[in-house]
Amino acid sequence: MAAVAAASQTNLAHIRELETARDRIRAQIEGIQKRLKELERFKDPDSLPYITLKPVSKIEELAAPRVPLRNALRDDIRKLQEHARAVQLELQVAKLRQQAPPVKMGPVLVHPAGPAQGGGVAKPSVPITTGKPASVPPNPEVQGLDNSLTQAIDVLNGDASMDNVSKVIEAMKNLARAGGDDSRAWAAVRTAGEKLQDEGIKAVNGSPTPHFDDMHDLLEAMKLLSLTGGDTQRGWATLGVAAGKRVNFAIGMLRSDCKLQNVQMVLMISKEAALLGNELAVQAGMKAVTDATVTLRKNSESQFRKAPTPANFDAFMDAMRQEGLLTGADFELDNPKGLPHLTSGIVHTVQPRETLQDISKHYYGSPGFWDVLIFRNIEKFRGLPDPNKIAPGTILRIS
Repeated sequence: MAAVAAASQTNLAHIRELETARDRIRAQIEGIQKRLKELERFKDPDSLPYITLKPVSKIEELAAPRVPLRNALRDDIRKLQEHARAVQLELQVAKLRQQAPPVKMGPVLVHPAGPAQGGGVAKPSVPITTGKPASVPPNPEVQGLDNSLTQAIDVLNGDASMDNVSKVIEAMKNLARAGGDDSRAWAAVRTAGEKLQDEGIKAVNGSPTPHFDDMHDLLEAMKLLSLTGGDTQRGWATLGVAAGKRVNFAIGMLRSDCKLQNVQMVLMISKEAALLGNELAVQAGMKAVTDATVTLRKNSESQFRKAPTPANFDAFMDAMRQEGLLTGADFELDNPKGLPHLTSGIVHTVQPRETLQDISKHYYGSPGFWDVLIFRNIEKFRGLPDPNKIAPGTILRIS
């Protein structure tokens, strides 16, 4: 009976070890899934043209290519799930063994897990998987790399900087390649990420018009924090407010100086605000841009009518393109309302002292359609200070 009791106690201990291993694997899977979910908050670099990721030493390898990292994490989950299934199967076998009644074999009672011959208790036939590493002599290489990681962690704890984070991650990778355990370093990296996020939030909030570099540094800290399962909600909220301040600043510049470069600046910063989730800032930016493009088109058209130089014509064309892109306006540049329909293919050879108004009146019935001649023959007018001084003999397309 003592042998039966010993076998039962051994099997119970084995069951507890298996349950502990199963729970540990499940916790690992949940942790990786949380990291994956946090990674989904970041867009791929191609979808963020306004952000240029700065190379940050070796951490660039881990933090910058987010899609490969997601794939690696998913692969880790798959392997852990396979391990969990194996542990669960072994656990079921152990529980069945514990529930089986003892049988009489020879002079003593032996548990079914015992040997075929009576008199002893056999080890379970299914390999025991507890997740604990086998006891092996210390490896000098692993021990050295482990010490290097410890030193890097100590430095990082004293000075939370991206450079020191890079050194810790490099030490982690070296130790992992040699078969050592680098898991303890993730807590230090996460703590550093939290400190860097706090510093980034303080820098961004410290300016009435947040600088892009400060926002970029905050985003880098958030990326690091998300990789370790940290909370980046405060960072996202700060970036959204900062984007709104930047949009308001750009709108102010546009209203004080209505020019195409400032329109494009407001568009770019409004796109930044959209990616950071500040919809109110986006709406304000787009309204300002739409109003400004209409004003630009009217002003440039007036200037072109007064002085039809190539430079004024190009400014007029640029303004119309910008307004058309934003409002969907369809400017019929070479076919305005009231222009008479002519058979296609008509050309005209410019005569001495002939003006565009003269040619327009001859073919279109009104001198007011002179700009159509420019639209249809723009390459002939490039470089001319005055379109009316086009060289005699130049052939113009009329229709």
